[in-house]
Amino acid sequence: MQEAALSIPETLRIEAVKCQRLLEPVGATLADAVQFFLKHAKPVGGTKSLSDGIRELLDSKRRAGKRESYVRILGWVLNAFGRNFQGRNVNEITRYDVESWLDQIENLIIRKNRIRDLSNLFEFCRRRGYCGSNPLENIERPIVTGKRPEIFTVNEAAALLTTAELHPELELVPAIAIGLFAGLRMSEIKQLDWRNVDFEHKIIDVDECIAKTRQQRNVDMCDSLAAWLMPHARAKGRIIPSVFRRKMEQLRELAGITKWPTTG
Repeated sequence: MQEAALSIPETLRIEAVKCQRLLEPVGATLADAVQFFLKHAKPVGGTKSLSDGIRELLDSKRRAGKRESYVRILGWVLNAFGRNFQGRNVNEITRYDVESWLDQIENLIIRKNRIRDLSNLFEFCRRRGYCGSNPLENIERPIVTGKRPEIFTVNEAAALLTTAELHPELELVPAIAIGLFAGLRMSEIKQLDWRNVDFEHKIIDVDECIAKTRQQRNVDMCDSLAAWLMPHARAKGRIIPSVFRRKMEQLRELAGITKWPTTG
């Protein structure tokens, strides 16, 4: 090592002394500077464009079995971010870049979700060696205070069911009854098929493809729910009708419900 040091060319020694003086105010050494350069300017995994990094992450999510709806929404968010930094590599995106983009978002819930999605991207890229660090690490997460979940009053629930029954053209009795009597989330009801409804054993099979938790469960049908469902039962087909949202708005107006409860 000593012999190698003695053989260093004069020009290199002069450059080393100059660089060391530049680093002294920040308390860094030449070795620190070299490691930082190799970590950020020349990532160990090679340079990767931001658009390619996003594409690799989405492909990885699909291979891991994530729901296509989740991958599609994640892709929409990340590609919206990527359009602001076209031609940039992953390791070139700084905390300032990210914060400037986030500062356009006023809604705290949306901002919190965007931080989560971007952190997901850059952590994926960091593990693959495309960047030396995650620029989201030191960005403060918004604190969002959730509202207390609300429920329908007995009168509102009765109004929904009776109004749905009085307007068969809306085809909403099954969805409303399952939501009220079985407590399924609307996101789950939207994916239910009549084949999931077992009248013989009085259960609704919420399989892992439907359940929010990705775990299969059987939900018991009380006698009242079975009675409301039986006149509308079919061998197969979706529980909810077409143009579901529009029909739900019509039902709400007909039932006189001015405010839909926040379910949390």
